[in-house]
Amino acid sequence: MSFRSGLLWKVKSSNKPASYLFGTIHLQTPIFSDHQLLITEKINSCNFFGAEVDLDQMESSDLQQYFKLPQYGNWSTSLRPAQWIKMQKLSQERFGIDLNHFTSMYPMIGLNQLSLQLIGRAQEKSLDQQLWELAKESNRQMVGLEDFDAHFNMIRSIELKDQIKMIRELFKNLEQSKRKYKKMITDYNNQDLQAIYQSSRKMLGKYRQVMLNQRNQFMLVKMIELMKIDTGFFSCGAGHLYGLEGLLRLLKKAGFVLQPVKL
Repeated sequence: MSFRSGLLWKVKSSNKPASYLFGTIHLQTPIFSDHQLLITEKINSCNFFGAEVDLDQMESSDLQQYFKLPQYGNWSTSLRPAQWIKMQKLSQERFGIDLNHFTSMYPMIGLNQLSLQLIGRAQEKSLDQQLWELAKESNRQMVGLEDFDAHFNMIRSIELKDQIKMIRELFKNLEQSKRKYKKMITDYNNQDLQAIYQSSRKMLGKYRQVMLNQRNQFMLVKMIELMKIDTGFFSCGAGHLYGLEGLLRLLKKAGFVLQPVKL
């Protein structure tokens, strides 16, 4: 079976009722509004609802403890003064954002906010949030598939110089960056898992092992643990589904039968 396309998958084992795996995007998408009835039906057919992390815990936690650079660091001092002035000017002119607000945090925090601003999606409620709220309203048992601390501490596994390089590349060619992010959204709405994975893999570079493959293993273990107890509707970024070490192949190797659900 090809795993190249399809966001929603039925996951079956022996004679047990079906669980589901849904690849998400950390934005709003018409996929949700166009197929809300079907998605709701599948969520309600399961006991557990699992997201990458527990979003209620995220809401009640002080995330600054994960985002702040150690020892009162400031990554702007790693740039030449002329580079910093140019980036700060572009940020103010294009986004109305003062980069000084982000310099004491890991650069990827600022990069994420600037990327959302670049494509005009900063104020939206993400698909992950919409699914979480829908499942809570249906009184599902809510769980995070990854350890909360491990998930947010992952940012520290990416070297500071590489995070700075990422944010510099955004400013180097804003229109090219915008086209790249727009393509990822189009690929998602087309349910093209292969294209989504390839974009994620390229973007993560040498960090794909820790940011994709390692996390897939953690989520796989949790999903299997929960499915031994009862059925689950599991959601995670669509980039985690495809690939030799993607969740779809890992579930198949673990003995589960997978079938795409048409959206």
